[in-house]
This record gives sequence, structure tokens and C-alpha cells, in this order.
Amino acid sequence: MPGKVVIIEPPVPTLAVKLYLPLLSGMALTLKKFVSNVFTPRVRPTIEYPEQRRDYSDRYRGRHILKTREDGSLKCVACYMCATACPAD
Repeated sequence: MPGKVVIIEPPVPTLAVKLYLPLLSGMALTLKKFVSNVFTPRVRPTIEYPEQRRDYSDRYRGRHILKTREDGSLKCVACYMCATACPAD
């Protein structure tokens, strides 16, 4: 029936939502992770950059380098531009 208007009521929030309990449980989880990271530094997943270096695979393409083909000509694998315009010089 095209002339019929349907009114949709918004859902009534529960008491837990009114008291922000889902937000507080998320903040409690964040605080728990923070405290565990502060008091157990040997398990920390971070790398102390100047002293420790991360091992990257040979397939890592974050740094531009020029590769050579079997015949000795240059092949740019990072940006596929010619060797004169490549950022690796």
C-alpha cells in the first residue's frame, strides 16, 4: 500500500548502555594491556631501533634498488620507471 506511513522507533537503551559499561570494559582492557607492557619489558614486542635491527626478507620492497637481468642490463623492480628516473639513482 503506497499511502501507508511506517514509523520506526529507535531502540530503547539498556541500563548497561546508559551507564557506559561497554566503554568502561574497553578502557579496562586497555589499562590491563598497558600495565602488562610496562611491568614485563622483556616480553615487549617493540624493537629498540638503534641497538636492534629487524631482519627483512629478500622480497621486501620498501627500499628502491636496481636489479640486473641475466644480460647485465638494469631492471627496476620498485617503481618500473627507467633507470635514469629511478629514485635509487
